[in-house]
Amino acid sequence: MLFAPERTTLLDHDTLAAGDPALDYANFLAHLTLRGLQEPSKQAAVAEGKQAFRQAYGDTAAGFADNLPWWEAGTLMRLAILYRLRPRWRQLSRALLAAASEAAGMRENL
Repeated sequence: MLFAPERTTLLDHDTLAAGDPALDYANFLAHLTLRGLQEPSKQAAVAEGKQAFRQAYGDTAAGFADNLPWWEAGTLMRLAILYRLRPRWRQLSRALLAAASEAAGMRENL
């Protein structure tokens, strides 16, 4: 937490760890997917945001591209479980699982 006279700010480190940079990259993409599902009218903007992020990220380490789909799928699965427990967003779980399957390159329908 950061404290200042005007406000207090909570920093959410979610999956804070030293490790594969593809995890953070994929986590961000998965959360953009979630935002698009939460606000369907903004899906075009979310898609543009994903593309801009991919272009701006720059060079990646060896193995990055191989690990990225699995980290993204794992984050989407985690979000599907979490949002299944939230009554307001419960209906998003199936779409999040489908997005996880797509991210991992799986062809089976859920």
